[in-house]
Amino acid sequence: MEEAFNRGRLETQHGIRVLMPEEEDRALVHRVIYAELCLGVVLEPSRAAYREAIQRLVARGAEGAILGCTAIGAPSAGGERPAMGSSGGDTARRRGDL
Repeated sequence: MEEAFNRGRLETQHGIRVLMPEEEDRALVHRVIYAELCLGVVLEPSRAAYREAIQRLVARGAEGAILGCTAIGAPSAGGERPAMGSSGGDTARRRGDL
């Protein structure tokens, strides 16, 4: 997530300023992917933690969240709101929808 190739194209070719989650939130994302999603599990505390991490990005000025792993849409959206995932066909999560 921290590597330039993940955000470089959005910034250089599309003029989109990319905000990365803080280190603690990146660790949360990785933990949930490997400890839950890879096992077919999505716990409600993980859903809430993802939403809180997205809210922290919004507080820093984010207008949307790109969920760059096909499995991430499940805990972050929780079936409640659309989110932009890497699998295509998803809609953007906008500031007012969080």
